[in-house]
Order: sequence, then C-alpha cells, then structure tokens
Amino acid sequence: MSETFTVSVPLNGERLDRSLALLTGLTRSDVAAIIANGAVSLDGVVVTSRHRRVQTGQEITAALEGAVPDVERAPLPNSDVPFAVLYEDADLLVINKPPGVVVHPGAGHQDDTLVSGLLAAYRAEVSIPADANSLGWSCDEAMRAAARQERATGEPERP
Repeated sequence: MSETFTVSVPLNGERLDRSLALLTGLTRSDVAAIIANGAVSLDGVVVTSRHRRVQTGQEITAALEGAVPDVERAPLPNSDVPFAVLYEDADLLVINKPPGVVVHPGAGHQDDTLVSGLLAAYRAEVSIPADANSLGWSCDEAMRAAARQERATGEPERP
C-alpha cells in the first residue's frame, strides 16, 4: 500500500524522516528503514537519505505495506494526562499541552498520550491532525492570543 502526502507549512524545512513519521504515526526508526530501502519518493524521485529536507507543497510517496501493524487497538481514556483548555466551543478545542506529553499513540506510548487524556475528558471520538506535533503559525497565534488574555486578566505572565 502506497500513500502520498503533501508537505504542509508546519513541516517546511523538516527532515524527511521526521516529516513522514509525523504524517504516518510510525516511529522515526521505522520510517528511516523504509527510506533506506528505497520505498519513499519525493516529488516522484526515490530518496534514500532520511536527512533530506522537505519543502511546502512537495509530495512524499511511501510504500508502507508491512510497516503498519495489521491490528491496532484504540487508545484507552486516561485522566492522568495533563493539558489545559485555552478555548472551547461546539466545533473547536484549543489546548496547551505540557512539554513531554506525547500527542498520538505510537511506539512505547499507547494510553499515556494527549489523545487518551482527551478521551477521558470528553468521552468522544478525538481527532488530532498528524502535523499537530509541530508548532505551526496557527498554533503559535493561538498561544499568543492566550498569553494576551492572561495579561489582561492579571494572571502572572509565563516566561
């Protein structure tokens, strides 16, 4: 099974292995092996170096057959996972996760991820974009808005 991904703005300038790991949910070591085996192309050209930098708009095609486990169980809710809600309405949830909290389940992290914390708090299906691990301009703007709000309410400013 080959999958094609278009490099988005938050991944611009990132290494190929990191970008593909974020897009697929595979570990970087698994992705590095797939790249080294010649199963990844960038804009139609096979790439065997995981160090290659990607640019916005490029297409990454990867043969992932056998790289993804056949059976994956859904993560379980875990109320011990820390995060703060910055904004919430019927369609959108903006959160601030502490450093070190893994976003998506993966190697070594199944039920201690942000997804598990959100499942515990909201008891609903959780959808987090694959590139949410990278701070992009939209996430950065949300954080700035929250910082301005904290200053306006008199709460201590974070460094």
